[in-house]
Amino acid sequence: MVRLGAKQSEMREMELQDIFFLRLKLLIVMAYAYLEGYPMGEFRKTSLIENALQVAKGVVDWGGRINNFRTYHESNGEIMLDHLFFQRVKLLTVMIRGVADGNPMGHYRDRALKENADYICEAISFNSNKLNMDFLKVA
Repeated sequence: MVRLGAKQSEMREMELQDIFFLRLKLLIVMAYAYLEGYPMGEFRKTSLIENALQVAKGVVDWGGRINNFRTYHESNGEIMLDHLFFQRVKLLTVMIRGVADGNPMGHYRDRALKENADYICEAISFNSNKLNMDFLKVA
């Protein structure tokens, strides 16, 4: 049997930043799915809007109070999430809501969405190149 997840000694309760980063990663995956031309059904649109709202709320809370916020993965000091990171996340939530609402996205907005998602992926060490999004072909 294959056991997935953390080792017993590394297990802990989920914290707010864990949920924030899971929602952020979902938005990134959906941004790449949109850019690849995968269909977007009503449930996916609703999920995007709700997650974008929650991530936007989380960014407002953390951006003002925490200047040196680090996830537990980056606690060794390699990556520091700063004001620019929080602004990029806010921009991602606005762009994702626009996509979910059906607002027109041109070539330049698509390129900006990709550059923004790439920057966030690099900041949180999320490897977007290994994403297999075949399951997203179903709306």
